Amino acid sequence: SLNESSRQSCETRAVNNGNCGQFCKDEDEGVVCSCVDGYALGDDNKTCIPVGMKPRLKFILWDAHRIFTAFWECWCGCRWERLAINTEQVWFCGGTILNEYFILTAAHCVTDSKKLQVIVGMVDREEEGPSTATHRVEKIIPYDEFDSKSFDGDIALIKLKEPITFSEDVIPACLPEEDFANDVLMNQTFGIISGFGNSFERAEPVRRMKVLQVPYVNKRTCRRALKNLVTSNMFCAGYSKDGQDACQGDGGGPHVTEYNGTYFATGIISWGEGCGKKGKYGIYTKLSSFLPWVRSVLTQNS
Repeated sequence: SLNESSRQSCETRAVNNGNCGQFCKDEDEGVVCSCVDGYALGDDNKTCIPVGMKPRLKFILWDAHRIFTAFWECWCGCRWERLAINTEQVWFCGGTILNEYFILTAAHCVTDSKKLQVIVGMVDREEEGPSTATHRVEKIIPYDEFDSKSFDGDIALIKLKEPITFSEDVIPACLPEEDFANDVLMNQTFGIISGFGNSFERAEPVRRMKVLQVPYVNKRTCRRALKNLVTSNMFCAGYSKDGQDACQGDGGGPHVTEYNGTYFATGIISWGEGCGKKGKYGIYTKLSSFLPWVRSVLTQNS
């Protein structure tokens, strides 16, 4: 009943998010729920119902290490290529589709780039799928205060010249609100990363995109393991002894967290001490620290 929900507050967020399906605000009359773009509030004023295509995951193969080869039916495998001028070498970084023109990635991926291409919908590095498309870049916007020594502020946005055509395979990730990201999403057990796994210590890239569920690691454990190199704009995720971490992803690639069937962008694959070394974790840019910056860039450049 209404009385029941009005006695609730969003402070119970980490437990039940004030019974809201997505975003929760405390107003004078009690809890007020709202939804991210692409979702509408249901008749109960709590649940969020998808309007149009619903982001979902389709898993093809599951193997022993909880790494699954998969393709995304949402914010799908946004791949983009960095070409080094005058060499034969091609690097990959990853990214997350935010809308038809913008890709979220790491600043360290774009600091010395001469020529960038963004490839969306790529699942197999050797075979083009029906949704694979290459896009030219109009503008690269790295975070002004990115520190290339500490990797603090490792975030950038890329604006494309032509819009992405969305399909069942290519759908953007949802941008959360700051409180919801900090109190709800980052209190979930797991996030999800993806990529071709060739950005750390020259690891041999895989042909098909890998997807990995990585547990959130609390800040104290993280700082202990990495000798206080972790700033308040970063977070740790991964396994302490399993050998599975962001080696499976790509620098700049997506860290997303599922809540009530919706996938929200929560981080950017940034750095790690050694590839899957015992007691070390993958380090991610904490997106919630930069949401005001991201929103202002999107507004100013749309």
